[in-house]
Amino acid sequence: MMRAIAAGLVLALLFAGSAGAQNLESGLAAYKRGAYGAALRQLLPLARGGDPVAQSTVGVMYHNGLGVKADLSTAVDWYARAAKSGDSLAQRILGDLYVQGVGGAPDYVAAAEWYEAAAEGGDGEAQRKLNALRRGGGSSALDAGGGASGRGGSRGAAGGSRAVEISRLRRRGAGRATRKGSLRRPGSCMSGMPNAPFQVDVKIDFPPVNFSHSQSIADLGKISGRGHHRRILGLMKPDIRLRTLPMSEGMSQGGKYCFWITGFEIVLRYAQVDVYVAREYPVGSCQYDAIYAHEMEHVEVARRNLETFAPRIREALELGSVPTAQTPIIVASAADATRDIQAISKENLQPVYRAMLRDLQAAQARVDSPQSYASVFRKCPKW
Repeated sequence: MMRAIAAGLVLALLFAGSAGAQNLESGLAAYKRGAYGAALRQLLPLARGGDPVAQSTVGVMYHNGLGVKADLSTAVDWYARAAKSGDSLAQRILGDLYVQGVGGAPDYVAAAEWYEAAAEGGDGEAQRKLNALRRGGGSSALDAGGGASGRGGSRGAAGGSRAVEISRLRRRGAGRATRKGSLRRPGSCMSGMPNAPFQVDVKIDFPPVNFSHSQSIADLGKISGRGHHRRILGLMKPDIRLRTLPMSEGMSQGGKYCFWITGFEIVLRYAQVDVYVAREYPVGSCQYDAIYAHEMEHVEVARRNLETFAPRIREALELGSVPTAQTPIIVASAADATRDIQAISKENLQPVYRAMLRDLQAAQARVDSPQSYASVFRKCPKW
């Protein structure tokens, strides 16, 4: 008779609408009073989660060596993420970096684009620098300086490597490239609206394991879906649900509808994780311990899969083709906008979701390989 230890898989992809925000007050307060270590500890998780204010502030800290070793390359990366989400401080600083020619010659056209975006977000300093640039004043008139000034903080001495390729800045900034030609330049689709931020929050929800020792080997065959005649000694059945909540804003304009996405809340969730050991093997026996350990390997594989793909999912949205306040889309109606938002969500996320599930299935299959089974059965003299 065949003996097996199996893992099951259930998948649900949910796309819905919701809203959410994160509180930055404590991190920014620590930054303003000069407690940079505490500020970084509080702001960095928010920055990684997609908060543009946290991203730009962390960028300033890396730029100036505030609570962390100065690293311009890392600072630029955070500025670019925040700038794409509409943060005017980060946009102005990127304009400064283009003027300085970080990693190459000054690029005044790119600088003007970033200054303009920041000015549209209400940054008066960016407007002054844009006006100076348009007058042909060059870098001396702009007085960009070498460092970056944060929200309520003092300017620090710039440091770290300056070998940051300007093409990288441009590539990051242009992450929201055209989607079938429908995206617009900032301000062309809406007038007088603030630059809404773009935030990506990826959450992992992994529940406690539900353990059962009450089913027989035959019962586990039925539960596994492989039939009661199969000798299933242990089983792990996870129920994974990948939930996507796009957040958007929009308004009627010129008889049509202008919309943009302000962010996503992604929940990588297991509704439940069930682990079974057949009741024929008493608690404390060698066989019980070997089966239990094997099933917990399946549990750990499921947990690691979520932790591995959470940052990849965030990156797919931050660098993907998503209409933000700076690149809105005009459609015929609000109903069309709703359909487009669903399509945009799937277009950007389904490839990485599929990769995540392929990786999960492959990793679980390795745990259930003949070699792995042989190792389990060698642990105990009698089965």
